[in-house]
Amino acid sequence: MSEQKYILLHVIGEGSFGRVFKGRLRYSGHVVAMKYISKHGKGKDTSFMDEVEVLRSLEHENIIQFLDYFETDSDFVVVTEFGQSDLSKLLENDKNFSEDEIHWISRQLIYALKYLHDKNITHRDLKPQNILIDSNGTIKLCDFGFARILDQNSGVMNSVKGTPLYMAPEIINGGRSYDWRSDLWSLGALLYELYVGKPPFVAESYGQLIHILNNTEVYYPDGMSKHFASFLQGLLQ
Repeated sequence: MSEQKYILLHVIGEGSFGRVFKGRLRYSGHVVAMKYISKHGKGKDTSFMDEVEVLRSLEHENIIQFLDYFETDSDFVVVTEFGQSDLSKLLENDKNFSEDEIHWISRQLIYALKYLHDKNITHRDLKPQNILIDSNGTIKLCDFGFARILDQNSGVMNSVKGTPLYMAPEIINGGRSYDWRSDLWSLGALLYELYVGKPPFVAESYGQLIHILNNTEVYYPDGMSKHFASFLQGLLQ
């Protein structure tokens, strides 16, 4: 399929990678998300094909569904199912979530991560912006631009990818080899933010984040239940 099969409606996201559009399949009411990734820049071709390779191999109700990909003169394009909103927008509007709501979200994310890890895939960029919610309220993990298949022999990776505020300590502290457990730490940071309104460690620079991470204990508010605090402690250890 090609670009002519789709009608672009409007931009729904933008970043260093490119832009994401809400689109529609021509001659139908089927709405999709279309991620345009610029061809300019070293390694973009390889990065795009890596994301396509990962997405095409996945089929799970809590992972965004891959639909199509193609190229234009200036961009690579990935077409996926459309999510109505993401957790960052809900956080911006609602400030925080109740423990019951977080339990509902975390259960679905754990299902998605279990599926990925069973396939030897790590996501490497869990954050509120990459957690979509569809029209039925189902949680969808998206954006596999940083996802990678673990080494089949060692089960570890060495390259540093992800968003610093949600990176596990083993990555922040020098980027030494890490595995699927780093996704669980990121999940803990994300769920913590849903309850508190901010990640467990916040800093204005990468260096400051390293210092805070290595010298500060996670603060658990008095209103947080012991059960939920224990669950987060297990993820953030």
